[in-house]
Amino acid sequence: MLEHKNCWNYQDLNGRAKIPVIPLEITVGSIKEENNYLIDTGFDGCLLIPESTYKNFKLHQFELPPDLWAYGESTSGELKPLRCSRALVKCNELNFSQVLEIETFEGNNQYLVGLEFLKKYQTLLIGDKEQCCLKLT
Repeated sequence: MLEHKNCWNYQDLNGRAKIPVIPLEITVGSIKEENNYLIDTGFDGCLLIPESTYKNFKLHQFELPPDLWAYGESTSGELKPLRCSRALVKCNELNFSQVLEIETFEGNNQYLVGLEFLKKYQTLLIGDKEQCCLKLT
C-alpha cells in the first residue's frame, strides 16, 4: 500500500460504470478550470482536454509546431493529429504545480490523464473501495 497517499473516489461515467479520476486545474492567464480527468493507460500523452476547452483557453496561440505533434489512434484505427500546447496544471492534494503539455484533437470531448503524467507517481487502484491513489515517486 502507498503511505501518505492522496486518494479520490471513482466517478460515475454516464451511469454505465465508475472509473478512476484525478482532479486537476488548468490555468492560462486569468482563466482557470478544474475538472476530473479520467485515468487512461491507453493514452501515452500527459493530458487530453476537449477541443472546446482548448479553444476557450486560446491554447492555439501557444501551440507547438505541427511537426512536433503526436498522433492518436482511435478505437477504429484512425490516426488523428494531437494539437499540442502548454499550460499551468495544478493538483492541490498532491502539492503539484507545473507547466505541462496539453493535447486535443478535432471533435474530442474528454478529459484524460495519460501515462506521461502517471509515470511520476506510484498509482494504486483500489477496486473494492472504488478509489484511485497517487504518491510522488
